[in-house]
Amino acid sequence: FSKKQGGIMTIKTIFFISLFTANLIFGQQITLNDSEDELEFSLDYAQFRYDQKRVYVEIYYSFYQDQLKYLSQDSLEVATFNIDAKIYHGDSLWYSHNWNSRSILSPAVTGKKIQELFTLTGFILPPGQYRYITAIKDLNSEARGEQTLLLDLSLFPEKGLTLSDIELSSYIVQDTSRGLFNKNSYRVIPNPNAIYGLEKPMLYFYAEIYNLSKGPDSTYTVQYAILDNNGTEIRAFPPRVRKKGGTSLVEVGGVNVISFPTGKYFFELRVKDGTGPQVARKKKFFIYRKGEVIKPASVSTTTLSPLSEYYKSLDEKALDEEFYSASYLATKEEREIFKTLDLEAKRDFLVKFWNARDPQPETVRNELRDKHLERLHYANQHFGGFREGWKTDRGRILLKYGKPDEVEKTPSTGEGRGFEIWRYLHIEGGLIFVFVDKGGYGDLELVHSNARGEIYDPDWRRWVEIR
Repeated sequence: FSKKQGGIMTIKTIFFISLFTANLIFGQQITLNDSEDELEFSLDYAQFRYDQKRVYVEIYYSFYQDQLKYLSQDSLEVATFNIDAKIYHGDSLWYSHNWNSRSILSPAVTGKKIQELFTLTGFILPPGQYRYITAIKDLNSEARGEQTLLLDLSLFPEKGLTLSDIELSSYIVQDTSRGLFNKNSYRVIPNPNAIYGLEKPMLYFYAEIYNLSKGPDSTYTVQYAILDNNGTEIRAFPPRVRKKGGTSLVEVGGVNVISFPTGKYFFELRVKDGTGPQVARKKKFFIYRKGEVIKPASVSTTTLSPLSEYYKSLDEKALDEEFYSASYLATKEEREIFKTLDLEAKRDFLVKFWNARDPQPETVRNELRDKHLERLHYANQHFGGFREGWKTDRGRILLKYGKPDEVEKTPSTGEGRGFEIWRYLHIEGGLIFVFVDKGGYGDLELVHSNARGEIYDPDWRRWVEIR
């Protein structure tokens, strides 16, 4: 379907829109599983015009309900969790917010099906590059997940046809009421993992069109297209001519993508103002259909058998540990797809995952996998305690970068906390990681690094001083 709205309403002039003010929105259903891995969630964002000096950015969350631990309260099953969010601009912390919320199951749902939970938050920010660091923690089970989202925000010009970012959606309906997901007379439920397929055959989207002309030509044209991973157009939908209802309009629509095989694609929105030039905006999405896995052309099926036989002996917990501990090697779409798989599909997925990364496919062994498992064993042996060693900060860094070239260890004393400094002399011009035993229990946490995407705090020594 496709619909437009006559104009764009003024965005609420508040800096932060609170999440989870009521029960979370339920979406796609999947089969309940018993994974005990860290809490996994999807994160995405879209930016829209606000004024001449700032942009409005929405950040979208989704995660699966079976990752939460529910406790009985007044004939209902209730999960309580904490969300922490921080925005950094360079080395400066611009905003920090921490709050608790909950998800409620009725007795009819408990133990049968689990659902995908969605939410969003919004900020008004000047243009620039930011790091959005957020964590979700289940307060009943202590399961926790953390992600960093890099925000690259730009102002929208005041003149000349232009488009906002595209927000991919699970579904969209007309709704003039007020609510967390409501904007410009539509209720837009986001789809941060951008995965579609048999469970979500329709790709819905929301976008805004700015600076349509006021001249005598009272029409504009929109067209949707699907591009493959290389940017080649594989399907273009018929153009549609619309009458202008103002200079800034909303474009919402949906296309059926069920016929596309498993893989990575781009959705492209094209807009033309009368006889003027065309502008376009595109957004990456993924198709996943159970039983299909992307197969690299270089992978020989003859190398799959030994690993396939091995994985038949592993239970789901062991399979999950192997994949999630290797998530630094995985693409975003692979991480999203793995979360949706059952036991047999996970076994098949891991075979193809490692064979696609085999540095010497002509040999019997997979050298990269062997190296990873060696690091995994070392992390679990040396960094374990309150949790598996690979889930600690030192374990994560070891898995990603290997053993450091230099390690400086300072034990805890009456005057300061214990800490370790790891140095990698030949990676990215030299990397440093500082881990501090904040709680005094031997669980060292990363407090500073110069590696891209890691926490940066040149004043890290304040953590080791006892006050």
